Amino acid sequence: MILLPRVARRLGVGLSLTLLGLYIVLAGLTIQQRGGPVAYVVAGDLLSNLSGAWIISSDQPSRLYDRATQATAQRAILQAGHLGLVRVLPFVHLPLEPLLLAPLLAAHLTYPLIFAAWTLLGLALLGASLRLLAHGWPVQRRDRLLAGLAALSFFPVFETLLIGQSSLLLLLSWAAAAVALRRGRDGAAGIALALGAIKPQAVLVPIFVLLIMRRRRALGALTLTLGSFSIALMPFLGLDWPLRYIRLVLSVGGYPSDPTLVPSGMENWRGQVVRLLGDTPNANLLALGLMGLSLLLVGALWLSPRLGGGRWQPDNPAWSRRWAVSLLAHQLITPYLLLHDLTLILVPGWILAAGAIADHDRRMIAWLWLGWGVTLLSLAASGWPLAPTGLWILLTVGWSLRRLIGEQPYPETPSPPIGAP
Repeated sequence: MILLPRVARRLGVGLSLTLLGLYIVLAGLTIQQRGGPVAYVVAGDLLSNLSGAWIISSDQPSRLYDRATQATAQRAILQAGHLGLVRVLPFVHLPLEPLLLAPLLAAHLTYPLIFAAWTLLGLALLGASLRLLAHGWPVQRRDRLLAGLAALSFFPVFETLLIGQSSLLLLLSWAAAAVALRRGRDGAAGIALALGAIKPQAVLVPIFVLLIMRRRRALGALTLTLGSFSIALMPFLGLDWPLRYIRLVLSVGGYPSDPTLVPSGMENWRGQVVRLLGDTPNANLLALGLMGLSLLLVGALWLSPRLGGGRWQPDNPAWSRRWAVSLLAHQLITPYLLLHDLTLILVPGWILAAGAIADHDRRMIAWLWLGWGVTLLSLAASGWPLAPTGLWILLTVGWSLRRLIGEQPYPETPSPPIGAP
């Protein structure tokens, strides 16, 4: 039996609101179980960004990427919650988050107040991302409430907000870049991707697509933005801060990985292979091979004559599907993918959902709802041989590729991008 659209919409709204209520209760219980607001905040993932902000506000910015200094900072922060340092949670991002948090520390706000401000910022970023996506891929007014509630109640979003992660900054980057590219504003897209480069692995596939499609304006804007940011911080962090940053990143992300990383908990190729074969050198080599093959497949998706022969026509629905598939494939290819990183699925999910609603494609809509629900299994599936969300992503990419191959190629005469004069 296929539910009537109105009934299905009401069920979706009710389910989303119920989950939001459960999330609030779960957050309160988690804070209580971990010893109260201060202990909860300083022992969470925000500790990494807080340590960076502590170093900057303590007049030691040149030591931001020194692991011993980070340990000292985290030890001092943990003392506020009457906790001791068990292991360092390295700060390995570009220094945007510490620069945002340092003024709050300098103003002597308590850690719970800083966490509250960070959470409000995250909600604002989520709202801005959804507004951008609705502008680029509109949905009917009757579906907007459900789309917004579904995004807000998406479990990785809750995880991001609960632990104080930065994934909503990356979500804004992906959303803004996708909409800018669709509207022919490559320069703005490059600037948006520069925001996502606070975690360089978060923009790996988008940059690869821009490279093979020779979108010089977007790549130039990205390079100029990151270069200007790096140079502007050199008097503050030191002339060699990019080298020290790279050195720390490699020490954390190499093999064997840092103890703070648990590959078996990842939903990408690396996590799937480690679940099956264990965290061994051969397993990691196999994962690298699968990542490389997947990247080649993304290249074929954009360069195949059957799919348009390398043409760039962002006003065409096939372009939107290819971009969405590329972003989904990115989740498998990226070397690090924890539960909160799955927040980024909202961008390709919105693109595919908008197309499915426009085409009255109930199979795709049902499949996307299934993916929305599968993420709820992530915490319970730690001992499973395969990560459920990663498997859903793989199947979605395969299904979408099959549909793209079956479509007619782009028209011979390209039409101008949306928004072009």
